[in-house]
Amino acid sequence: MKSPTETYSGLLAQFQNKLYQLNQHSGLLSLFRFLSIAIAFALTWFYFSTDYVAFLIGAILFLGIFIFMIRLHNKLSYERKIVKARIAINEEELAYLNDRELPFKDGKEFSDSKHFFTYDLDVFGHDSLYQHLNRTATYSGENTLAKRLSDLLPDEKIVENQEAVEELRNKTEWRQNIYAIARNIDDSAERNAHILEWAKRKDKGISKAMVFLSWILPAALWFFIIYQIFAGFSFGITLINVLIFTNIFILFSYYKRIKNIFTESDNISKTLKGYALMLTEIENEKFDSSEMMRLQNTLKNSKTASNEIARLSNLFGQLEQVLNLLGALISNGFFLYHIRVLNHIYKWKEKNAGQIETWLKTIGEAETLNSLANFAFNNPEYGFPKINNDQIIEFKEAGHPLISRKVRIDNDISFREHPFVVLTGSNMSGKSTFLRTLGINMVLARAGSVVCAKDASLHPLPILVSMRVEDSLTDNESYFFAEVNRLHRISQEVQKGKCFVLLDEILRGTNSDDKRKGTKEFIKALMKSDIIGVIATHDLDICTLQKDYSDKIINKYFEVDIVDNELAFDYKIRDGICQNQSATFLMKKKGII
Repeated sequence: MKSPTETYSGLLAQFQNKLYQLNQHSGLLSLFRFLSIAIAFALTWFYFSTDYVAFLIGAILFLGIFIFMIRLHNKLSYERKIVKARIAINEEELAYLNDRELPFKDGKEFSDSKHFFTYDLDVFGHDSLYQHLNRTATYSGENTLAKRLSDLLPDEKIVENQEAVEELRNKTEWRQNIYAIARNIDDSAERNAHILEWAKRKDKGISKAMVFLSWILPAALWFFIIYQIFAGFSFGITLINVLIFTNIFILFSYYKRIKNIFTESDNISKTLKGYALMLTEIENEKFDSSEMMRLQNTLKNSKTASNEIARLSNLFGQLEQVLNLLGALISNGFFLYHIRVLNHIYKWKEKNAGQIETWLKTIGEAETLNSLANFAFNNPEYGFPKINNDQIIEFKEAGHPLISRKVRIDNDISFREHPFVVLTGSNMSGKSTFLRTLGINMVLARAGSVVCAKDASLHPLPILVSMRVEDSLTDNESYFFAEVNRLHRISQEVQKGKCFVLLDEILRGTNSDDKRKGTKEFIKALMKSDIIGVIATHDLDICTLQKDYSDKIINKYFEVDIVDNELAFDYKIRDGICQNQSATFLMKKKGII
């Protein structure tokens, strides 16, 4: 089986070659397009010079070829965009795997220092879990992935999502194709909001009488035009002019409604066309996992979602032509064209408006699963955790997924016999990284993803973390008060049911004695609840709690050695209490003391 790097290198070469071929085809198409319109003009000139009808027929024929060439050019142009996106995707993946480059959106707008774990565990922001996972390109996809990592899945959905991620993991072609389409959609929060607001808003619609007039007035107009050409009657021209101006008057009576829709849609037809193409990819792929089949089923009723969205895209595209004043006057003066288009949009909305939000959510969910599957594909050594109902959490060879495998040190941990760990160790020994390793892998597991571990078995629990507390000028809140508030929220949550708790050197904003006493009392309070977790501390006195809670608490530590007058860390967790400290050694070495 090819490695991810080999796969991306092969795809990159394949699409670079395809782009070269498409560029050649585009050049030839441009030449033929120029020749066809030039010949059409020449034959038109010959017709007017000779009145020979064959020249006129030839001119019309080459004009038709020119229009056909334009359509081919537009199709080829979009295909080139997709191929360019595929090239960029594979270049980015290679840069990510080889050099750890992160050209992906980091989701910093989702960062929330009040959240129970996302801020402390670097779920959002630069070099965050979100940025490493993110292969979304639509507004819906970005938000769905963020929600997946912050709200996490219900217990019963985790295995279903694991199966979907495993299925998509090996569908590289499908994954990259849907990602390439998404990257070519002009999407934004504002545009997404406009679509949903338009779908939810109740419109008056067009009366049956006006629908009738939109057909009968143009029909009457063309009847009199044809009659005037072949027979003629005295007031024919006047009647024709009255009908044309009546049609134009009707257009302007509806122009405000048309303009309002257009203002909201603002070139939205292209966005909708992109959505339709993404939905087509979801609808047409063969899936076996229950979650992917569920997503497919949300898109199918009497007609598929992709067809309906494509039709709406086409209708909005037709409506946008009203901005061409001359074209609008001609098409509506003679055909009341945009009144009928407006009516079709209202009819479409009446039938499908309630489904739009579901369809956009389906796109977001597909992109989220795509991101998780891409993460699994990039890390073939990662595995899915086994989900248990025994409230057991254990990892074998667990590592931090955001640290390169070249330098990452993995550790085993089990909470089967002792649900709470007091973790000691000197500065820089790896305590905080280990806490984040546990936290990030729990987030991944609860998101339905693979985890950075050789083997893992866990019961999904709410995740509560206190590692990185900040003061707040806005809330007039000091660092210490902010931390106390966080601990208070954690203590309230653990009373609701079993939780997974990670604490890193709590109560740092007070003196040593107060900190020690407060930490011990907080742990004692936690022991009254049914929790699993770890507290990292420098204070070895905290380890004495193990004597009072021998069935619940175990002491573990990270050690530091002094080798050749240098600190040496192996970042391996051990049972017991840390004996060596690094602060005094470093201060002596630097000449501070």
